[in-house]
Amino acid sequence: MFEENFKALVSEYPVLANKLSGWLEKNSSAIDETAIDAELQTNDFIKIIKPDTNFIFLLGLGCDNLLNYLSLNVHRTTTIIVIEKNIDVFYKFLNRFDLKDFIRGWQVKFIIGAEYDDFSEQLNQFYFPIEKFQIIKHPARYETNHNYYESIIDKINSYAKTRVPFPAKQKSYRFLLMAGTVGVGWPYILQDVIAGLHKLGHKVRVLHLTTAIRNFEITSELIKNRPDFILLLDAIGFMPQLYEQEKIPYISWFFDNPFNWLKKQHISDYYHIFLWDKSYVDNLKEIGFKNVYYLPLAANPDVFYPREKIDFLCDISFIGSSLYQPEPIVFSDKAKQYFVNMLLNLICENPSTALWDLIELINKKHKISFRIDEPEKKYEFELFVQTISRSVYRTKIIEHLLRFNPWFYGDEGWRNLIKLGQGVYKGKINNRIELPAVYTNSGININITVPQIRNSLSHRAFEIPACKGFVISDYRPEAEAFFKLDKEIVCFKNYKDLRDKISYFLKHPKERAQIAANGYKRVTQEHTYVHRLKKMISVLTE
Repeated sequence: MFEENFKALVSEYPVLANKLSGWLEKNSSAIDETAIDAELQTNDFIKIIKPDTNFIFLLGLGCDNLLNYLSLNVHRTTTIIVIEKNIDVFYKFLNRFDLKDFIRGWQVKFIIGAEYDDFSEQLNQFYFPIEKFQIIKHPARYETNHNYYESIIDKINSYAKTRVPFPAKQKSYRFLLMAGTVGVGWPYILQDVIAGLHKLGHKVRVLHLTTAIRNFEITSELIKNRPDFILLLDAIGFMPQLYEQEKIPYISWFFDNPFNWLKKQHISDYYHIFLWDKSYVDNLKEIGFKNVYYLPLAANPDVFYPREKIDFLCDISFIGSSLYQPEPIVFSDKAKQYFVNMLLNLICENPSTALWDLIELINKKHKISFRIDEPEKKYEFELFVQTISRSVYRTKIIEHLLRFNPWFYGDEGWRNLIKLGQGVYKGKINNRIELPAVYTNSGININITVPQIRNSLSHRAFEIPACKGFVISDYRPEAEAFFKLDKEIVCFKNYKDLRDKISYFLKHPKERAQIAANGYKRVTQEHTYVHRLKKMISVLTE
């Protein structure tokens, strides 16, 4: 049980996982377990949960599974934050119960072993809307650490006041955001979107789409708290036919190739699609989607802002997925293998060029005629190529970075990509607390876009300047619409260009600092989620 739980913890709460590992090194056994009457306790607590509560702070974990009872009995729009002072109690809990779905999901969040002085920072990393909240005290744990829990209740009350809409300057709309069960980047962007909508004065409810959700729960939410808009990130959501039936406009904001999800059967007058890369707009319109718009990513300046400067962190860093593939794609057909290898090389050298233009180059050079006429089959092939090219594209860039001994933060796959004496793997870091500090304090932050983004930039290209970090990014055409190149952000167009620019800027720290300051000004004035959501709402209501 513990091994599976800990694996999930390493993925979602890397700082907590490190803290727990340190505790385990010093303690050969957990504290004595004292059983509590779970049935009586949980029944008592279920009775006191108010039906309109959408946020619960659970103070303390015991030997019972009160957390599981709460999650099963609260509404799917209710977020639970678990606060436990002692890490040894959390260790015991990990050994007794299967928590991996809680740890990987977003309806339940954990703050474990936080010191009083650090508690506010730990709590503020989570941004979910609060309409009415309850504090539920686990009797045994609360009594054991009475002074601690009493001292943080004031901080909880202060926090709750910051998770509500600002006074609206224009018409206020009701948004229902649907949050999936797992994810890497989008769950953080979801919180940035909630914060942005609140700043604009709009009301937000979050429906947690857990594996246990039932159709009637979605239906009842729509009927009881009828939203003006339903918003999903990188998803089409459950029961889109119901949204249309209820005549509620629903929105998908995609940060990946939309053809991962969209088919002709999803076409609807009530469906609005926003894309982080404009190259897909015409593709979707071609198969019949009407309401398709370009809306790039952004930064949340309440999270990504300049952190305290230290004397030295590292010369170069990259933070993100390794996309490591232990085995390359191999085809039994040699001609097919040769064709795919040529195509992958062209993609790596020309990431902004449309796939079918690259294929046409191969057709002309080798006098062949590879083509797919049916649009949906065409896009399926594009998805396949993008999937296999992601790793190749990133790995080739990394190979040219290694000579500069960069630091890598992310998944364990980085261990397989760094070479002896070239590159340092630093593990996973907290997205909301540690990540901005790395952006501020790295001499050069590298941004590597994925191949499915042909024209635009990833959120990393906005978040780094928001922290007054200096960034060198692979070039995409829209970079010139967002920034003044070489004045606010630096881009490279090939491997030699990358090496040359790294070598130059490592020797010119004052120039780096000026570019970072210019980029900071540009992002905070033009490229925040408030700016993007204003545009979205303008499109939806015009």
